[in-house]
Amino acid sequence: MKASKRTNSADLAYIVTRQVAQTVGAFAQLLLATNLMTAHTFGVFVLAQTGVILAQQTLFGPLAASALRFWSTAEEDGRPVRALGASIMALLLGVGLAVSALTIAAVSFLPGHRLLALGVGFQALVTAVVALGTALSNAELNRRLIAQVTVPAVALRIVTLFAALSTWPTPEAAFWAIASVGAVEAGVYALRYRRLFRGGANREMLRDLARYAWPVTIVGIGLWMRATTDRWVLAIALSPAEAGIYVASYQLLYMPIQSAAVVLNQFVAPSVFRAASTAPGSEVRTIWKTVAALTGITSAIAVVLLSAGQQLLGALLPDDFALGRLALLAILIAGLLMAVGQTMGLAIMGSFRTWKLVPPTFIASAVGAVAAFFGGTYFGIEGVVAGSIIFGVAYVAGMYRSWPKRHGVAHLSEAIGVHQHASRS
Repeated sequence: MKASKRTNSADLAYIVTRQVAQTVGAFAQLLLATNLMTAHTFGVFVLAQTGVILAQQTLFGPLAASALRFWSTAEEDGRPVRALGASIMALLLGVGLAVSALTIAAVSFLPGHRLLALGVGFQALVTAVVALGTALSNAELNRRLIAQVTVPAVALRIVTLFAALSTWPTPEAAFWAIASVGAVEAGVYALRYRRLFRGGANREMLRDLARYAWPVTIVGIGLWMRATTDRWVLAIALSPAEAGIYVASYQLLYMPIQSAAVVLNQFVAPSVFRAASTAPGSEVRTIWKTVAALTGITSAIAVVLLSAGQQLLGALLPDDFALGRLALLAILIAGLLMAVGQTMGLAIMGSFRTWKLVPPTFIASAVGAVAAFFGGTYFGIEGVVAGSIIFGVAYVAGMYRSWPKRHGVAHLSEAIGVHQHASRS
């Protein structure tokens, strides 16, 4: 028992270390970009980022999720690890070729932005390898490796981005600086898991991986629409500068919430998946505890925001990136709802019935996209933020209703009841 507690504490420490480093790195990158680029140039950069987000949400994210789910329980499910690894690598090669083809097409159709299109494609590819390496390491509970790769990469990325933007403050310079460090990270994971390249892929495992991943891909399309509608509506209705102003404040406020969600979700995901296979219903209590923790963290951030938020953001961002307090608080609420919905989705992913993620995500994304379109068109940034809150409410409600009823524990009151019964027995 003591050894298990020490292992859990060490794992949590590595996860927190990695996420703190990523948060500090993302924070520093955002400050460098907003202070070394104009609002218009930064707006072009965040619009180009939607290409990377598309690849992450629809291709690499689902592959990493599928690898994490099957790798976590490979021994319990009786799957040969080598064949499973070769199957995962075969899928990675397939989606990598797809992204390469899309990049070549973008370069052909955007002759004035060839270097930017190549940078977007290259960053998407290296991000894929890093995401998969992180997923496999997390499934093996090798959180130490993840931290050892992430921390120095974050420091190197900050230095590289500063040097690039100081010399050439353009979106192209930002993309290539970030992607070049990502290539180093990807190389480390490729060396670590090079054994997966050996052996042949198993057709049945390929089918299982793809069957698990395709609903996550469809969900990713919906989330991509939701994540990028705001930017493009503001850019088209107003200007790329307005998109940059909105994204800068959104990322600054959403970053700590998302970081907390990643830490908690990565820590509980393997145990949630195992519990879903061995003791259905028990994982729900873990998810509700995670949701409660996220809400507490967000509440603390809200207190700081209401007391000194504008002064703090004003000290960090240039004057042309300023937003009002009400808009900032609304962004914080939208970020919490998004993180809670993602956490609640773990129960569905643990049940192997990932197709149940599709209806709530697509319905919420459609509602949020329509709200953001009309809100951004007629009310600017404030209207877009209102659309984000509408999406968040619909997303959480949809995930709650889609929880696997076969577990017999789908609601908070039932989870509490099961916990009390387990305590008495």
